[in-house]
Amino acid sequence: MAKTKSGSRKFAAVYGAELQEFFAEAQMKYASDELQPYGDHPDEYIVEYVREPWTYIDRWCGGEPYMGMTTIYGEGVPCFGMVYFGRVMVSYAKSQEAVLKCLMEALQKVNPNCPWRGPRKFTASNGLCYRNEWKGSVRKFEGTEIIMGSSKEPLYSATYRGGIINKD
Repeated sequence: MAKTKSGSRKFAAVYGAELQEFFAEAQMKYASDELQPYGDHPDEYIVEYVREPWTYIDRWCGGEPYMGMTTIYGEGVPCFGMVYFGRVMVSYAKSQEAVLKCLMEALQKVNPNCPWRGPRKFTASNGLCYRNEWKGSVRKFEGTEIIMGSSKEPLYSATYRGGIINKD
């Protein structure tokens, strides 16, 4: 998947839908525990998924707060990236587990047409509410996701941004 004459616009027109579908598939596989993270350093986690010609690598570090980067390669060439930063805003373990359960359920409900994180609105099986506000397209996007409890106070918040890379 070489660089094209018109850059990211043409790449998105030719490969955008397929790339988005693959990104959603990889994200759902991780969120459903089908893919297990590994790491070479303390508090570093890596998830990899391959379905030729695509490779998904998600790498994040830290506990609270955390940060990470997702890169998708097409035929071995980096073509898409997303960076993110967030935190669970409650410190006791039971609430952290509930928040992460909500997040993983939301990530399994991703829309393949806009696979950056979860759906716009989702209520998890434990009653927590996930909200995802974003703008943009596969070429360039940014957003914020929040998880709230019954009091509507944020329990989790993260920001993210990304798009097609290495094509102009």
